[in-house]
Amino acid sequence: MTSLPLLHRRRVAALVGATLLIPALLSACSSAPDGPTPVGSSAAPASSDAARVGQCVRDAGYDVEDDGFSTPGSFRQPAGLSADQLDAYTETIADCASGTSLAPPSRSGGGGQGFDQQLLDLTACLRDAGFSDVEDPVDGVWRPDPSHQGDPAYEAATTTCQAEVGLKG
Repeated sequence: MTSLPLLHRRRVAALVGATLLIPALLSACSSAPDGPTPVGSSAAPASSDAARVGQCVRDAGYDVEDDGFSTPGSFRQPAGLSADQLDAYTETIADCASGTSLAPPSRSGGGGQGFDQQLLDLTACLRDAGFSDVEDPVDGVWRPDPSHQGDPAYEAATTTCQAEVGLKG
């Protein structure tokens, strides 16, 4: 893997974090399946990609399950990560998911400005929904306040606002 300039790596990590953290808020409280997650040669491509990404992330030192990577653009974050640790975690996911069906959407070709506007619209929508402490993204990076994680009202507002601004299809 080639090394990217630090600023570019941070923007990629920020994009991945912003793109992936929204669904993560919604899936963070879901329970794991009762049985083991099947992984094998007969698994669907997304399942084998989830296994590949999960193993790569575990190799980087994070305690994760493969089913946390089963949906493109979504991941479960390990509990207790600081903002800096979350940045490193999302960068690890971006590196591990690169070249798989689980890779996040690209911001190349000028698409980043539209994405940045969607994030601004999302945070405004959440404030309008009664979450006045939601901050705007800075330089295309939005860090949701972890105090809202697991709050059903916040999760419902996030789902509604994502649909309104076109961040979730």
